[in-house]
Amino acid sequence: MTSEWIMAGHMAAALGFGAAIGVERQWRARMAGLRTNALVAGGAAVFVLLSQYGFIGEVSEVQYDGSRVAAPGGPPGRSLGECPGSASSAPA
Repeated sequence: MTSEWIMAGHMAAALGFGAAIGVERQWRARMAGLRTNALVAGGAAVFVLLSQYGFIGEVSEVQYDGSRVAAPGGPPGRSLGECPGSASSAPA
């Protein structure tokens, strides 16, 4: 029961912050406004919450960290081929 309230709080926060950004953009007459930013923020929150809490009941031999679905896997501004230790950066 507690996790449902926590997830609802996270969704409300995401929608609220997205709406705040949207209000500011709409006030400055930018292209994406209130509705667009609130929906994008809500969709991102749903994606992260499902990846984090959606597979709790799954039992696996490997430790599963659902929150890593949203992680890109490398530092910002670098492709995965440029990251040390990636398969594509190994010498041929």
